[in-house]
Amino acid sequence: LPKRMQLFHVLSGIIKMKRTMKNFGPDAILSHEEMTEYPKVQSMVMLDRLVTVAYQLKSPYLPLAILKSFNWSIKYGVSEYSPSAFALVALVLMAQLKVCIRAFCVSLI
Repeated sequence: LPKRMQLFHVLSGIIKMKRTMKNFGPDAILSHEEMTEYPKVQSMVMLDRLVTVAYQLKSPYLPLAILKSFNWSIKYGVSEYSPSAFALVALVLMAQLKVCIRAFCVSLI
């Protein structure tokens, strides 16, 4: 993780996620294999806990932790923590879209 979190890091993570999702639609995600490797499953557990702690502390690293768990779900297979990652990615996208629209509106003034 970067030492100092900036909007650039979040936006680059979103762009990476969009590139990954070009090959995956809803049907592909539903038929995606299950994550079976124990170290990877335990990493997903840690990412899930990191998301919870980052939310409670209002950490700027929250979007990166969410995007990382999403990318791991796509790359290594789905686990019991993947549905929350998919839902949280939607929240990150909506929040960042709101920030980008606000910045665009300010730039027009």
